[in-house]
Amino acid sequence: MNTPYQLNWLVPAPTDLRAKNLTDLMSRCWFHLGKTKRTTPILHEADGGDYIKVSALEETGIATIYDQDLLLFLLAKVVQDKNDGKELSSFVQFTGADFWDFLGKKFSTSGKITNRNKLEYDRLDEMVNRLKGTQIETNIRKGPIRENLKFNWLSSVRTLEPVRVQQLIEDRMDKGEEPFQKSDPRSYRKGFEVELPEWIMEPIRREKPHVLTYNHDYFKITKGIERFLYQFARKASGSNPTGWFESLDNIYEKSGSTAPKRVFLSRVRKILEKNTQQIFAGLDKEDVEQCRLLEYQITPVQKGRKMGLRFTRTKAFPSKR
Repeated sequence: MNTPYQLNWLVPAPTDLRAKNLTDLMSRCWFHLGKTKRTTPILHEADGGDYIKVSALEETGIATIYDQDLLLFLLAKVVQDKNDGKELSSFVQFTGADFWDFLGKKFSTSGKITNRNKLEYDRLDEMVNRLKGTQIETNIRKGPIRENLKFNWLSSVRTLEPVRVQQLIEDRMDKGEEPFQKSDPRSYRKGFEVELPEWIMEPIRREKPHVLTYNHDYFKITKGIERFLYQFARKASGSNPTGWFESLDNIYEKSGSTAPKRVFLSRVRKILEKNTQQIFAGLDKEDVEQCRLLEYQITPVQKGRKMGLRFTRTKAFPSKR
């Protein structure tokens, strides 16, 4: 276990990590799809008594699908440790810069770097607070005894004050680059130590972790619904050459969206229109060109009386970073 309060810099570069997610988190949306505050619980119920309830503190609201980016980053770090044969710890240390490097964001070299740095850290603090303040109650994991478990996305959070990263400066000098000046915010990094709940750690500790790798271009998707469609496709399609069909009614229910169904389906249609580069009147048109969402094709399909989408995986996965 990493020592609390002391960041461990001898770790793989963030750009070497591949985004990971638990398979349990991909068939239904456990996060708010929008960017405005949501306090109304997300509730998923299935036959047999399985359920998922996501709620949050009034002051933070439910974690969003954009906040989930941080969770994907933390999972990637833990899975990397497992692949490297290290002893797994539920405590993960990182800096804001590590997270932004993972997402592909770079520090600006303009004179406004100080303001941007502060703004990004403010947003990161908000993400951490929402993940910590969101509570999940579920019984979907099967075992000898059926259990109703409650946990938060982050069990604990330690925030470390900005510290000078001497190793960062030395690395630049070793590469023949000019070291950062004392006034340059890039020579300071704010550190975090967070604890992941056992519910998240347990699938990773298994001999074959129950995780899937994401196409890293996922982080370029800006629409919450589009992100959910990718996550659903990644889990549902698998290696099935014929893909996976899901009715629009089921997709709406599994999204956990607060929007009326007609509004949600209208937004799905616009996503398909955008990604196919053609405009069509409705989802019931038979000759619609297949929509591409990263490495997945999404095709409107009429199956009996049900209208739905077929998700089919292509050979374009994963994109190289």
